[in-house]
Amino acid sequence: MRSVSNPDPHVDPDTLANSKPVVARYNTGVNTDWMKEILRNDRFSQNYDLSFSGGTKDFHYGASAGFLDKKGLIQLSEYKRYSFRLNTDYQVSKYITLGENLGITSSHQTGSWYITNIMSSTINSDPTFPVLKPSGSVDPADPDYNFNKYAPMGNGPNPVATIQLENYPLSYFTMVGNLFAEATILKEIKLRSSWGFNMAMNDLTHFTPKYYISSTINNTVSQLSKTTTLSNGWVWENTLNWNKKMKNHLLTALLGLTSEYTKITAQSASKQGIPSNDLEMQTFDAATTEPIITGGINTFAMMSYFGRFNYSFRDRYLLTATVRRDGSSKFGPGYKWGIFPSFSLGWKISEEEFFKNFAGDFISNLKLRAGWGQIGNSSLPVYNAYASQLVSTSSSDDFRYNFGDNIYHGYWYSRVGRPDITWETTEQTNIGVDISILKNELSISADYYIKNTRNMLLQIPSRYVLLSTCY
Repeated sequence: MRSVSNPDPHVDPDTLANSKPVVARYNTGVNTDWMKEILRNDRFSQNYDLSFSGGTKDFHYGASAGFLDKKGLIQLSEYKRYSFRLNTDYQVSKYITLGENLGITSSHQTGSWYITNIMSSTINSDPTFPVLKPSGSVDPADPDYNFNKYAPMGNGPNPVATIQLENYPLSYFTMVGNLFAEATILKEIKLRSSWGFNMAMNDLTHFTPKYYISSTINNTVSQLSKTTTLSNGWVWENTLNWNKKMKNHLLTALLGLTSEYTKITAQSASKQGIPSNDLEMQTFDAATTEPIITGGINTFAMMSYFGRFNYSFRDRYLLTATVRRDGSSKFGPGYKWGIFPSFSLGWKISEEEFFKNFAGDFISNLKLRAGWGQIGNSSLPVYNAYASQLVSTSSSDDFRYNFGDNIYHGYWYSRVGRPDITWETTEQTNIGVDISILKNELSISADYYIKNTRNMLLQIPSRYVLLSTCY
């Protein structure tokens, strides 16, 4: 048991002994408001938008441009965005319409990832620790002064140092567009075709500088990492609509064909040993050791044929029937396609004469519904689930093998495919009722349904085993 002068019998002596360093720091006059230290004072934000539109009888256009510069609550956190949009449509003739729309956005963000962690650690930071080291302990002329000037903390990381040392910029660029043409073939038949495209690029740059805050909080080897993800794809949709009204009968039909394609390319590189923390030196050419490059390509394609038929008699008796045939590249040969039918029936009882005489104006709408249908799902986080994937071991020292004076790399299975994997199918049967009373002031909808899912798509993490032989 440690001895403490003038012990208080109501206080554990160990507690008094452990509190001495806290009292000593308090006596130095340090009383840091850590929340105030991490918040920024220059929270000026600006937002500008410019738009214009016009046209003639047959041609219309609209365009807009914008700039947003928003400062965050936390030091060094900010968001900048440039945007542009253009829409046009042109009535070529009485029967043909053409149009397009285009949107471009470029943005740059810093500080987004650490805000939650910083707030949590700041609330728990000890106010008796200073933000910076004592004057004279670090030479301001040192090129790395801005990285080494922060004081160590006894109960966790220095929040201000964390913001300065771990501030990674993230850039986005997206472009989305669509071209369409619509033609009236006959009075009752319309053909529409549209082609849409999208492109997105994300760029994350991560520089870890050399710094020395204390013997336990330091980094002796600087590192530069860069990850770029590029996604581009297109969707082509074609529909043929037929609409026919004959006295009390209304018939509509739709035939369609859609196809889509997506390609995602990701590359990541890192390198260590940059001689200086200067901004001009934060390049891969300046780094000297441990080059690591990884990357991959994923592609996805899908095609669908579909049809829908609607029939209505006096707007009382309703029938809808739909069928889809979808094909996905995520599934292997013989399992790519799935057929998903559905139909529904409806009866607007409130349109019947006997009901109007019975309910009067109290019930303005009463409709019974019943339906059955199947829906397919191919939403998998991988793009070719039917095939196994091999990954090189060159990106990790743990998976390299020495044979003599040479170092060899191998491969391991990061994913084991299933050749027979196919569409997840959800089947649902439902009966429902819709009621509106008091001139539609109050509406009620109730459904009873049974939903069953088979061939559910779930990804199980792979477990790899490395075998080696020792001689």
